[in-house]
Amino acid sequence: MVAFVNTSIDEAVNISNKLKEAIQKNKEINFYVSTPVTISCGITQCLDSDTADSIIARADKAMYNAKNSGKNKVCLL
Repeated sequence: MVAFVNTSIDEAVNISNKLKEAIQKNKEINFYVSTPVTISCGITQCLDSDTADSIIARADKAMYNAKNSGKNKVCLL
């Protein structure tokens, strides 16, 4: 889990997409494994009414949405 502090939701999605692309294209990482390395990211925004558990649950759900819709994606919830 990564928390982006003082970052807009659009910036968080942009950073996550750049990270996803960098990992996917990294030849050193992919040299050591037999299948391509990818990441699925779930992004959510902290609301005033949130608890730590509700933020994590929402981010987890967004990550599983990314995985279940084809992997190697960034999903926002």
